Amino acid sequence: KVKKWAVQIMSRLFSRYGMPNYAEDEVKEFAKYFSTTVAPRFLGPVCETLNLRPSGQFCTDRVVHLCLSYVDLAVELAPTYKMLKPHLDFLMYKVCFPTICLTADDVELFINDPHEFVHKQNSPLADFYDPSMSAITLLTDLVRHRGRDVTQQLLAFLTDC
Repeated sequence: KVKKWAVQIMSRLFSRYGMPNYAEDEVKEFAKYFSTTVAPRFLGPVCETLNLRPSGQFCTDRVVHLCLSYVDLAVELAPTYKMLKPHLDFLMYKVCFPTICLTADDVELFINDPHEFVHKQNSPLADFYDPSMSAITLLTDLVRHRGRDVTQQLLAFLTDC
């Protein structure tokens, strides 16, 4: 629960104050401070949390979703992206793609109850809680905002699969 609340608060702060260009005039100074000092410091613990699943430890879907949302916000901001750039392979191939891929339970549900599978995959609440949706959003935003750094690697990975 502590991780969930911590990441939720960090994401809320980042979405409100992380982009100085979009901040309201009365908080612009704080937004500049937040984007250059606070947001990069939060990135380390967020990435450590995202490393829990690939290393075989448990992490709830909600926490992964919130962490991916935070990283998604960090992609657009230059100071945080500089910290993320050396870890893009880890984020894309160890976190995002395993999160997006269907599990054995998903395949079993599709075979046994295709109607329920489609209902589950198209749930309106999935956008708010499902880590696969935030992983897709992160990959999309990486290509949109940092395409020069990720597009060639991503295409090579997808053609090798």
